Amino acid sequence: MQDQTLPWPLVQKILRNTFSSVGRFALLALLAFLVTPYVLHQLGPVQFGVWALTGVFITIIRLADFGIARALVKFVAEWNARRQPVRINESVNTALLLLIALGLIVCLLCLGLQGWLIERVFRLPEALWPEARFIFTTIIVVAALELILGVFQALLDGLQRMDVNNGLAMLNQSLSAVATVIVLVAGYGLRGLAMRSLFITMFIGTLYLLVIRHMQPDLVIHPRYFRLERARALFGFGMNFQVMNLVVLVIEPLNKILLSRFLSLEFVTYYEIANRLLSPLISLFQALAKALYPAASELGATHRHEVMAALHRRSVRYLAFVAWPIYSLVILLAEPLITLWIGPGYTASATALQLLAAAWLVSALATPAALIVQGIGMPHLAMLTSVVTGTVSVIGSLALVTIVGFYGLIGVNALGVAGGAILMLWLFHRVVAIPQSEVFRPIFTRALPWIIIPTLSTVVLLRFYRPLNLWMLILIGLGYLALYGVCAWRLGFFDTADRQLMAQLLWLLPLRREGTWTSQ
Repeated sequence: MQDQTLPWPLVQKILRNTFSSVGRFALLALLAFLVTPYVLHQLGPVQFGVWALTGVFITIIRLADFGIARALVKFVAEWNARRQPVRINESVNTALLLLIALGLIVCLLCLGLQGWLIERVFRLPEALWPEARFIFTTIIVVAALELILGVFQALLDGLQRMDVNNGLAMLNQSLSAVATVIVLVAGYGLRGLAMRSLFITMFIGTLYLLVIRHMQPDLVIHPRYFRLERARALFGFGMNFQVMNLVVLVIEPLNKILLSRFLSLEFVTYYEIANRLLSPLISLFQALAKALYPAASELGATHRHEVMAALHRRSVRYLAFVAWPIYSLVILLAEPLITLWIGPGYTASATALQLLAAAWLVSALATPAALIVQGIGMPHLAMLTSVVTGTVSVIGSLALVTIVGFYGLIGVNALGVAGGAILMLWLFHRVVAIPQSEVFRPIFTRALPWIIIPTLSTVVLLRFYRPLNLWMLILIGLGYLALYGVCAWRLGFFDTADRQLMAQLLWLLPLRREGTWTSQ
């Protein structure tokens, strides 16, 4: 079967946005890994706990977005594809005024509630109240400013310049890390960290304004461009994302509450360990697929549905190629990995990690479909699958945690994730009228040989080499990936278009600026 040709400029945009998103993810993970222990050591557990509580206010304020920024990405991508800068102007100004109003309301609400939260909910020692009020007040203002800056970030994403957005985000992360060390070495403590956040946010906001003025000279920020019909469209589209965000926010805290209430705090720890190892992987695959959303919006606006179908086939294949080995390694090495990281006695965490990793592997294969339906104006389908995932997880957890225990809760959560992903694939293929077999049969018929060989080899190694140290674990992982890559190459997973693309990425061929990218 021959895919519809993919325009090379579109491929370039997706690759540029994807690589920059992965770079941003990698830098954030590295800095968090390096800076967090340092901050904990400098502040101590009590003050570090106060700093961690700022996340409560950040989460509340981010929810005031109501999905407007994500909706703006789609509308900007559509109007840009249709060469209608006036519509972009109207959409951006409308979103900006809405988020300024929402940000002001929720900011005042948080400021009014912070005293009650400090004294009654957080129950901080009275000696910490003055410092906590200063820190929380500053971070509330910072979070409100970041909410407003989300409009400009959405504008860049809609213009398919995620590389610029990610570059500014990486600058923000780097400056924050350096400033954190300087502030704590100088002895400014929590107040210094709070003021650091404020100054860096203001600086990055100024850079966003300068960059957008250069990249989008036709954009004029003025209240006269506010349009009520644009506001309705942004709210209507964005509410789908708001529901999805709420589902994500509900599941994890509820699981912890149920484990604490019906089992014990030990099981909360088991769950948290598995979750902390799995969360970066979930974020990684979201970063890999993120560029599909504005690309699909552009294709939907220009009615290139055959190109969109080809884009879906390709993106699923590439995500499958990356997801199979990573999640398989996590499943195979879960127990020795957790033992080396935390210590012995956490078998329950390893089992939970294995079950959830298998479910999120299925979810990774459905990610392109979820992003594409959002891009073509059907976010209600993604919202529906998210609600199904949440409903299965919540009802199942409530029913099984008292009957089956820890593994019942983990199992039903895994079922919810995998079931939601399968539902998303079924809905997507009904919408775009592509038989599922056309997308997944080539993946699975080619996948089994080149995943079985390294998997069996690793199982044999793990059986005869115990206990494992860190270097042995790294060598096994690298060996697995190398054998996997060789098998994939030799057993025909990559076609002519794949090899051509890899050659261009490695500078073995000149990078084309025009034309198409065709696959067999």
